[in-house]
Amino acid sequence: MSIPENILLISRKASEITDLLYEKMCAKTEEDKNEIAIKIEIAKKDLETMKNKRG
Repeated sequence: MSIPENILLISRKASEITDLLYEKMCAKTEEDKNEIAIKIEIAKKDLETMKNKRG
């Protein structure tokens, strides 16, 4: 039984968000934290789009 491609994409995007959250937590400067926060917001929007396409 194989896992549908869209489920794998959603899982990968969620993992990317988790990695970014950890990176933000470890960031030393506010500038770095702000840059990572922007990446997180983009990834969250992408994840929502993927979930909506899934049905």
